[in-house]
Amino acid sequence: FEGIDIDFDYSAINNSGILNVMDGRMGLVPMMNEESVRPKGNSSAFVYKAKLLHKNSDHVVSGKQHNQYEFGVNHYAGLVTYDAADFIERNADPLPIELLAFITKSTNSIISA
Repeated sequence: FEGIDIDFDYSAINNSGILNVMDGRMGLVPMMNEESVRPKGNSSAFVYKAKLLHKNSDHVVSGKQHNQYEFGVNHYAGLVTYDAADFIERNADPLPIELLAFITKSTNSIISA
């Protein structure tokens, strides 16, 4: 791993739970994308829904130490706290014009669709 000596058996780690929490059907990324396309979508609503939907999860943590925009995610290496104050607003940023031009000129039917 990029010249870093790792002293544990990473192949024995089962990441399916955290992957589901992050990118599953009701995962954090799809929830963020859904909230981003809502006309009045906002970060506060995203965090509220994330905490509510994952309240029984071992991977999503919310407690008194977190403000209304914060939540924790238990990854294999430990707890990571996210401050989602501007998640939705940043996620709604338009694509760069150069990227849109590239996509529309692509001969690949999947990319240009």
